Amino acid sequence: MRESNETARRSRGFRIAAGAACAAAALACSSPPPPEAGPTYQDEVSRWTGEKEADLVTSWGMPQKTHVLADGGRIIEYRSAGEEKSSCTTRFTLDRSGKIVRSWYNGVSCSVPKSS
Repeated sequence: MRESNETARRSRGFRIAAGAACAAAALACSSPPPPEAGPTYQDEVSRWTGEKEADLVTSWGMPQKTHVLADGGRIIEYRSAGEEKSSCTTRFTLDRSGKIVRSWYNGVSCSVPKSS
């Protein structure tokens, strides 16, 4: 009789553990999914390739610097400085007609500037 009591107690313990595991799994499945991340800064910068300078300036505001190239094109530059040594420089190369043909950036905590 003692052996059957021991078996019953073990069986009950396993059922409780299995029930707890099922409850934990159900809670994990019912939690909302993490929010979707938006486009990366690289995506935001790259999307301007093929677009007009005027559209970029309308969206991002006036660039901080402009470099004239020998072929008649230009490089426009946006700079931002944030807290704790975070800074970002983003450049767009334009052809003679003002179409963006290349973009690149360098920095930490880069974000799209808010035009004023």
